[in-house]
Amino acid sequence: MNWSSTTVHSQIIFVSLGIKLRSNMKKLLILVLISGSLLNADQFWSVSKENADKALVWIANADSLYDYCAPCENSKPKLINVKSVSIKKRTTYEGFHVEINNTAEDLAYIYFFTDGGKWKNLAIHIGLNPSGVPINIFNASKTIVYKTDIEHGSYILAITNMNNDGFYFKASGVSGSGSLCDVSGQAYFKNTKYATSIISMEEDYGDCTIWFNTAVDEDKIEVSAKGCGAYYCGVGASFAQTYFFKEKVSE
Repeated sequence: MNWSSTTVHSQIIFVSLGIKLRSNMKKLLILVLISGSLLNADQFWSVSKENADKALVWIANADSLYDYCAPCENSKPKLINVKSVSIKKRTTYEGFHVEINNTAEDLAYIYFFTDGGKWKNLAIHIGLNPSGVPINIFNASKTIVYKTDIEHGSYILAITNMNNDGFYFKASGVSGSGSLCDVSGQAYFKNTKYATSIISMEEDYGDCTIWFNTAVDEDKIEVSAKGCGAYYCGVGASFAQTYFFKEKVSE
């Protein structure tokens, strides 16, 4: 028997086998990468007219939304201040886009603020079935509800998603004349005591800065304003401070 010939032949077999194994591993890696890419692909960037209309109802009533792609790597919730919303028909394929601030958004990654104080996934809410996204975001954040009854009206102030950068707030209620009001936005901490938010007032009053003093007392929060030409929903008074008293804390 020619051992050298057998050895060489065996080496060729093992080398060939190694090449096949590496080739198969590469194919497997490619499949994994493709699967990951598909997971991060658009889900409901294009929808039916019926679903676009459903989404439009909720977006049109929102001052702010969050864009959060949970399946995407290193993704963080991004606040969207809603200035415009519309539905556009696709030109090359079937379906419709929902545009927020003139940008087509994937409904699978849009979250709106509910009356229950949660940020809920819009696609799930209107009956779609997105993959890899949570129903709610900021679940670990508490919602603190404050209330005030003053001569200008009776108002509720809800604060949620409080973190090192700031928090989201929503004020609503009824004025002394019986008018309903609703204002919301994102407030950012200037220091350990104050957080501020710039909001747009109704009619011709323009923008103004709301100041939240969160260090007054454990059970109340002081709200004042600068540059506001009107008192609105308990948070738009340049001439006085409003004290909101804690009503409840919910998970």
